[in-house]
Amino acid sequence: MLSHYNYAFNGNANTYDFPTQNNILYRVAFIEDHTLSEISGENIPDIFQLVIEKVGGETESYDPRFKNNQFYN
Repeated sequence: MLSHYNYAFNGNANTYDFPTQNNILYRVAFIEDHTLSEISGENIPDIFQLVIEKVGGETESYDPRFKNNQFYN
């Protein structure tokens, strides 16, 4: 499968690390979540929390590709 993203899996932290075009590093982690199973008393598989973390103190510059007039109405 062709990958359109530049990312690497960090086996020590179990995260996917990827840089933006401005070389700001982000980490993405998928953490298994058993909250619904605990509340309902039923086994509900494949529920995950998604955690996105920006690494470092750099400020990401504005990306004009995300400017879409439908969000500004």
